[in-house]
Amino acid sequence: MPVLISITACILSALLLAFAFPLSLPPEIMQPLNQAGLSLPGWQAGAGYAQLPWLAFIALLPLIWVCRRTASPAGAAGYGYLTGALWLIIHLDWIGSFGIAPVIMLTLFFSMPTALFAWLAQRLLQEHSAAQLCWGLPLAWTAMEYLRSFGFWALPWNLLGYSQSNSLKLIQLADIGGVFAVSFLIVLVNCALFLLLSQHGGSRRAWGHSLLAAGIVTAALGYGDWRINELDNLPREQRVQIALVQGGVDTKGRWTGNELQRMLGVYEPASQKLAQNWSEERRTAREERQTDDAADDGFLPDFQGPLDEPQLLLVWPESCIPKRVEPEYPDDLPLGIWSFLEQAENTSLLMGALANPHDADRWENTAVLIRPDHVIEWIYSKVRLVAYGEVVPFRRLVKFLDYPWGSNDIAAGRETGALELRGVRISPLVCYDNVFSFLFMREARRGTDVFLLISNNSWYDLKGGIRQHANMDVLRAVEHRRPLGRVSTTGWSHFIDPSGRIIQQSATDELATLSQWEGRSSADSAYTHIGDLFAQLCLLASFLLCIRVLVAHRSEGWL
Repeated sequence: MPVLISITACILSALLLAFAFPLSLPPEIMQPLNQAGLSLPGWQAGAGYAQLPWLAFIALLPLIWVCRRTASPAGAAGYGYLTGALWLIIHLDWIGSFGIAPVIMLTLFFSMPTALFAWLAQRLLQEHSAAQLCWGLPLAWTAMEYLRSFGFWALPWNLLGYSQSNSLKLIQLADIGGVFAVSFLIVLVNCALFLLLSQHGGSRRAWGHSLLAAGIVTAALGYGDWRINELDNLPREQRVQIALVQGGVDTKGRWTGNELQRMLGVYEPASQKLAQNWSEERRTAREERQTDDAADDGFLPDFQGPLDEPQLLLVWPESCIPKRVEPEYPDDLPLGIWSFLEQAENTSLLMGALANPHDADRWENTAVLIRPDHVIEWIYSKVRLVAYGEVVPFRRLVKFLDYPWGSNDIAAGRETGALELRGVRISPLVCYDNVFSFLFMREARRGTDVFLLISNNSWYDLKGGIRQHANMDVLRAVEHRRPLGRVSTTGWSHFIDPSGRIIQQSATDELATLSQWEGRSSADSAYTHIGDLFAQLCLLASFLLCIRVLVAHRSEGWL
């Protein structure tokens, strides 16, 4: 019976963690619920997912309680592994688009940090120290999230801080400590609540540390409120207008001529309309300015060209057309693209493409700039490729995968890149890049003004996975205080301001265009300058804490 109670508590903790993030259950589960007139708690009508982000602040309580009542650290680690596995198999169910095997493999591997967390929790709980429990566990959790960002196995996808992307005041602290600072606060609240409920370490100490934790959270919210007000007063210049074109069509088909025409039939007309509207607006603005000048000076100036006027940048998503693009052969690009660019004023196109900017036989997932003067300029190639989505590790052993573009893997890029329009530096990144803040940090340190993420989310069968991915954009914008635009094949596409506020957003699975003025509205960020110093200090403190625990219990063995 005690084991059954502990397992039940682990299941509860896993469910609370899962529902703190966007979650969509498979159709086999959702259809019976819909037929019965039921829905998941926190269900977002029309969005296709459920989320209750406040659950993150109590989600670890059942697991910590299990660690307290477990006699051995090895047993606590087992319960922690069970909690992590149940959480991740729900949280990562969207990967089922590739089959159940990747879900199981990722779950089995990435449940180990939760097991280590539970092991340390059991050790600290046995020492009856309120201080070590309240502060040691948040340090350890943050350190493990940081370590998960490195190596070829890196998948920092389910970091707790991402669950709070809609809590604007709370996440402003990310401009100092990144998403890791938000995760630290979440675990700190869990530990403080546990102290209050259990009176662990004595009533006086439990209340003292809990009140200190409450003070820190209150200070973080106050900082967030002040920072948002400060950012809202930033000046905005109108030198570049960015227009996102979301096709609303999937890219799962084979690369054929018919597939190419299907895509072009969606993207070209929408882009041509945007370019025409832009040209008409510019002509109208020029005429009004000339009329005003004539009224003031008594003569009509001779206008020679829109060289100093704002620029329009159209943006198409990753994998937008099923065709390889060779920058050295611009005439191979579909004529319809050149047509609307040449007819428009001050208009360029940034698009995702499979291109070979460095080697004729080395194809990369790139962002290329299509200029109206018949030039294709390579800007950036994706640095972190998706295993079994773009590249097959151990390909000699695993030969079953065949991509829509053929059987060859994509080559990884080596460096981030940017383009400059009207003095505005714009840094494009590709899809999975938004999981890694260090890629955004590189560009922020080089003085970028705007982040642009081009993405292909059409292979997600469940909307929860798309929302999980899109929510990371919010933290990237806050961390480096840069506006961010995302354009996806099927959505969501959005614009996010430097405070993390989503100011425009499309629906999913439909054609959509979003336009937004973007200028030097970026602000200074401590996180851009100091990087992951907060997470590194948490790692150092956790290492010292683990050493102390192991030395203190050396007579009991390593576990």
